[in-house]
Amino acid sequence: LPVPEPTERLERTTLGDVTLVNEVSERLRFPERGGLRYEGEARYRLSLQADDSASCRAEGVVTYRLAYPGGPTVASTGRLALAADESDLLVTIELDVQEDGRRLHQRRWEERIPRDLL
Repeated sequence: LPVPEPTERLERTTLGDVTLVNEVSERLRFPERGGLRYEGEARYRLSLQADDSASCRAEGVVTYRLAYPGGPTVASTGRLALAADESDLLVTIELDVQEDGRRLHQRRWEERIPRDLL
């Protein structure tokens, strides 16, 4: 599959802050096998404040769906975010699993890590 080109832009807030943003998103579709459909989508975003290089964020969301012939559709979504400021890194991981739109499992992990010379 071809790799999508990232988009880059500057975002400005009403307070005049400027953030450089780089984003990539793609849709994935795999060949059917015995009636089983397998597809996904992914989005990635990197951002950096123009006036504060210590403050940055990287995040990604990936969803995969399996649709069984005559059976359920199962979707799994994973999210990962790494945010940084002058003193800490904040890592957040989330998992969400659904069957036919009904939540089966959800979990969130979060940890703050001192930068300690990073």
